[in-house]
Amino acid sequence: GDAGGPEQKMVEQETTREIRQAVWRLSEKYRQVVILHYSADLKTKDIAKCLRISEGTVKTRLRKARELLKKELEDKLYG
Repeated sequence: GDAGGPEQKMVEQETTREIRQAVWRLSEKYRQVVILHYSADLKTKDIAKCLRISEGTVKTRLRKARELLKKELEDKLYG
């Protein structure tokens, strides 16, 4: 069945849009790893190879990007 119905769908679309906008507001070094990880579904080592940076740097940037996104989205959605 359709859990939640049309309202749920609208909320999800709105949330997705907020997330996408927040991602685009990240600085490029964070945006790159987020897009490669979540949209292109690449593993950390593939992202590292792709961007010519270490895996550790990829992990650090992903973690930092998630913190920045979480903070921005919490402010937006609950602030």
